[in-house]
Amino acid sequence: MGATTLWKSILCAVVSTVAIGPLLYWIVAKWFKERDFWQRYFSFSKIALGVVTLLYCGSHFYNSYLGAKQFHYKYGNLAPHLSLLVKNPIGQKSFQLAYRLFPNLSGELSLHIAEESAKIFWLKRLITQEESSLCGFLNRYQCFEKTLESIQQHSPLGQTGSILATATGALIIFKEKEKLTKKTQKEEVLKDSVFRLVRMTLLAQRSLHKEGRLKNLLPGFPAAEIADLGPKRIEEAKRHQYSLQYFLEQQFPSPVREALLLENAENLILVKYFKTSHEKLSHALTKLKEMKYCDEFCQKRILHYQEKLDQNYSSLVRQKGLTYVTMSYEEHFPLIGGFFDRSFKDKKP
Repeated sequence: MGATTLWKSILCAVVSTVAIGPLLYWIVAKWFKERDFWQRYFSFSKIALGVVTLLYCGSHFYNSYLGAKQFHYKYGNLAPHLSLLVKNPIGQKSFQLAYRLFPNLSGELSLHIAEESAKIFWLKRLITQEESSLCGFLNRYQCFEKTLESIQQHSPLGQTGSILATATGALIIFKEKEKLTKKTQKEEVLKDSVFRLVRMTLLAQRSLHKEGRLKNLLPGFPAAEIADLGPKRIEEAKRHQYSLQYFLEQQFPSPVREALLLENAENLILVKYFKTSHEKLSHALTKLKEMKYCDEFCQKRILHYQEKLDQNYSSLVRQKGLTYVTMSYEEHFPLIGGFFDRSFKDKKP
């Protein structure tokens, strides 16, 4: 354990002792009335100190033992110092049950976004360390790509995680290119960087067609109820721009209304994300193709990646629901806010 981690562990233990000691005293004081107050306080403070230190240090070593596998878990990314308790099958099932306690989908979605953001944050932090135990002999980009591939196989990322992964991967590629340019020819480094960026983006987007959709990520999402409503009514709801709040409120039960709005917002974000990344990467490949140093093998790779990008984008747009995205961001997102705080209940068209 490094010096920084040791000091954090000591600080955490001291703070937790002050906070947990009185609580433990309050719980068990009834059974030890014959003992002095301070004796009880310090006795249980010692227990708290030992438990917190053991949990903190144990989680640190447990994460080191897991390596890239620590990112395979859907829950517990917000509290890496509790990994020993959370990142196991029992802990994951407990968290999934806890998610169902939220009264609306906005609570589930907020926690889901926070979990995915924390996962990418800790992954980036581990990979960008000077000496990362996660990477071994791989360079930073190879390490990121390999770990991202592993994550997509075990706990596919949603739109938040995929967008953050794309941005993080692009940053790592840019920094690696800066270092390599000083040692090798610029042309080769540029080609390699463009191909890496395309491959990494396709990897980050892969699960967004099926596994990474909200209906598969949020435990409380009423996917079955929406399917039972029939496509015609759902299409009507998505096409109905004027006073959508009132229309949905009259036509659908509350959880389904909220789910329809969240699904439509997800569609808006995904179409925008895929369209923007498709345009930028296609432009980069076209520029690369026009350069003199792009040989026959380079041309073949460009054609292959261009086909993959086109297939990826076309496949997403053809999915059910995405062809009916007609509302603008300005029209749609204030409505979601209305559903979140329930402030629109008495509004009429």
